[in-house]
Amino acid sequence: MADITISIPTPVVNRVLDAIAAEYGYNENQLPAETKGQFAKRMVVEWAKNVVRKQEGRTAQSVAYLAAIADVDTNVDIT
Repeated sequence: MADITISIPTPVVNRVLDAIAAEYGYNENQLPAETKGQFAKRMVVEWAKNVVRKQEGRTAQSVAYLAAIADVDTNVDIT
């Protein structure tokens, strides 16, 4: 497994966490309780997973579409 490390300078860490919290709807009273930092990390992980889902979904759709075209061109004989 590879590790990805993101370093946020101390003077701006609260700005970054506040922005992520606001963008993704952090609620400090929500259960189960998690800190703003834990929430931000979870959102970054979800963002990365969503990027992979979207890209692999687009690729799968393209492959299926091209396979369907090839099948029609080969197997559908209309005279």
